[in-house]
Parts: sequence; structure tokens; C-alpha cells
Amino acid sequence: MPQLEQTYVINAPITDVYQALTDAAIAEQWGAGPAKIDAREGGEYSYWDGDIQDEQKDVKDWQDYYFGPIKELLERQSNIDKML
Repeated sequence: MPQLEQTYVINAPITDVYQALTDAAIAEQWGAGPAKIDAREGGEYSYWDGDIQDEQKDVKDWQDYYFGPIKELLERQSNIDKML
């Protein structure tokens, strides 16, 4: 199957983006509905009624790769908020 890779810049706090990737109700608010997300490793997710779907693999590695350890993430966001 052909692969498609795109990069997006999302003007939102990284904690909100993380929540949208792990909470189906939030993903739907961002336009990915209907969505189903089981954010546990081995859990399945689907967006747009199954148009995009797969199994969660290496969830901790995925979280660290995209967002870094959550403590550092929250500290960075707090520092950004203070600057605004």
C-alpha cells in the first residue's frame, strides 16, 4: 500500500495536541470524527470512521519521540505560557 507522509504545524499547546491524539472526543472536536482511540500499547485507533486506522505500537516510545517525557513537556509549556 502506498505511504503518505505530511508535516503540519498546529497552533496549540503541545498538551492539547497530545490530548487530541489520545482522547477520541477531543480528536473529534479537532475534526477527526468519528474517532475511536485506545491509547494503550496494542490498542487500536481509527479516525474518520476507519479511513485511517492502525494498532498502537510502542506507545511510550511514540510519546517520547513526539513529545518527550511528559514532565519536560509540561515544564516547557509552563515556560512558554509565562513568556506570553
